[in-house]
Amino acid sequence: TRPGSANLNSLTVQAGTSNVPLSPLFSKTNLAYTAKADYGTTTVTVTPTLEDPAASVKVNGTTVASGSASGPINIASGATITVVVTPTTGSAQTYTIGASVNTSSYLTDFKVKKGLGHPAFSPNAFTRSNFGPYTLNVQTTTNVSIFITKEDFAATAVVTCNGSPLTLSGTAYPLSLPTAGDYAIVVKVTSTSGDVKNYTLTITRTIS
Repeated sequence: TRPGSANLNSLTVQAGTSNVPLSPLFSKTNLAYTAKADYGTTTVTVTPTLEDPAASVKVNGTTVASGSASGPINIASGATITVVVTPTTGSAQTYTIGASVNTSSYLTDFKVKKGLGHPAFSPNAFTRSNFGPYTLNVQTTTNVSIFITKEDFAATAVVTCNGSPLTLSGTAYPLSLPTAGDYAIVVKVTSTSGDVKNYTLTITRTIS
């Protein structure tokens, strides 16, 4: 404990029960940080711990007990969070956190529909964090439609077959399978911050 100190011993940001890492790592002498929460996060809390328990601290103008979390702070559109430490003597010191939400380049659904009137079915074991390669056998089917759902509506997606782009028609990407063989599908999803993920699927028409 340093009497009269305007430093923090620690500073943490949480989204629910998950820690949101600070960049750079916290150091009591560094006053400026950024924090990026996972996609879909709307609010965070901030917990400052004082070096001198006799000092006081405010988060965005509201007094918070040392070692306790602030109220929820909305970061859906980004926010600058201020943490002001007022010592028993001397000048106050302000820590700032530039908080924002990561954009997403994940898919939450990836399905293929065989022809007209057939229910959609997913590639084997599809999950958002499994990028493939997936496989799908369609036997004699000559036309399918590919359906994707982006986690982040603002992301962009390009779907290709054997390197050639497919054209979105309504909510699906129609694909012709004129002959038996393998059709290599790549779904390239690019987030608004430039992160790219590629999902791959091989559709095999087994019978001519």
